[in-house]
Amino acid sequence: NNKLTDDRKSFFDLNLWEITIHNHCYKISDKPKRGANCLVYEAIKVEHFGSKYLEHKIILKEFFPIVECDNSFCITRNPDGSLMVPEEIKSLPSYQHRLKKFIESYEILLELNKSADGVEHAVPVHALIEANGTWYIEEVYDAGVLLFDYFETYDIFPSVRQFLNFIIYSLEIVGNLHKLGYYHLDIKPNNLSFTKSLTKISSISEIGAPSYIVL
Repeated sequence: NNKLTDDRKSFFDLNLWEITIHNHCYKISDKPKRGANCLVYEAIKVEHFGSKYLEHKIILKEFFPIVECDNSFCITRNPDGSLMVPEEIKSLPSYQHRLKKFIESYEILLELNKSADGVEHAVPVHALIEANGTWYIEEVYDAGVLLFDYFETYDIFPSVRQFLNFIIYSLEIVGNLHKLGYYHLDIKPNNLSFTKSLTKISSISEIGAPSYIVL
């Protein structure tokens, strides 16, 4: 019997701390967060301009769905970090559906980024990339910090006042998204990015499977 277990190997599992996508270097920061459709990494993208180079922080989503497989065919990761996806899996309706939803999640965020109200509350998306046997979504992440990351870094727990402010900020953003015609289906602390002072929410994102639906 096939079971949908999460045995996906990440870059981290192969001790790959730097990967290349279309001649751009990405320095992987930590273990990925895992969604049903993808692995989500924090990374530093390095861009070279002659003798100069620039670095900026991004979120890199790698399409790597959990799908039914057996010993004869399964999605595997090569030593260079690329994915090997057998044609038998590519032809599965479940795989095609997940890829469609993955690409749609980029399109939705792109549309939000184009609107004056949406760009204030959605993580800016930079690119949808097909490479290394799969697809990637690159999101700009230079500003802001995830709540859980902040608490773990400074070993603190929010005060009651801060906690209430988090809820108020989150509800305001959800309300604005509703006005734009979207529901977000996966509101949780790790999808909320705040300014480093924790005084204002900077953006909202989604981890894993697409979390927006259009009204």
